[in-house]
Amino acid sequence: MKRFLILLASWLLSCGTAQSATRPNVIYLMADELGYFEPGFMGGKNSKTPNLNRMAAEGMRFNNLVAGSSVCAPTRCSFLTGKHSGHTSVRSNGGGTPLRELVIDLGAERTIRGFVYFGRQDAGWNGAIKDVEFYASQTADRFGAPVAKTALAKSKDPQTIPCPEVKGRYVLLRALTEHGGKTFASVAELGILWEWLEA
Repeated sequence: MKRFLILLASWLLSCGTAQSATRPNVIYLMADELGYFEPGFMGGKNSKTPNLNRMAAEGMRFNNLVAGSSVCAPTRCSFLTGKHSGHTSVRSNGGGTPLRELVIDLGAERTIRGFVYFGRQDAGWNGAIKDVEFYASQTADRFGAPVAKTALAKSKDPQTIPCPEVKGRYVLLRALTEHGGKTFASVAELGILWEWLEA
């Protein structure tokens, strides 16, 4: 039995290696208030960052990136919109017109079957989306009627929003209202239920 488990583990590891060679696993970390030289892999001595150190040692690093701003809200706005902070409306924490739409490029045409929304995962509820619409399109700038609309629960749990099968490369999330009645929206994670289309 022990030999079987070792063989099974070896086989699973080899499968994982084969898949990762064809489809890279990209992890993007955005940390507020983290200085450039604070993590251990950058020479920091005060913060213990063993997992980040390991990821940096085993993965690919890009050290010449620049944050969109010195504070979190404009930096996140720059990242989510792809715009320089001089071209976004959010230029300070608590300022500007908040992001209410998010367009995601799936990289190629997919058959989309639904969405999974994760709201804020901290103790707060600011920006927890209530009423939301989802769209799918072949282009990033033209979306027709929504493929799904729903009122999300005020919950930290993942919420699945099914939609009729639709083909598209781009997905648009449009937040209409927020549970606290505020004018901004937040998304901890957005999953898209889709399948690869055979070429």
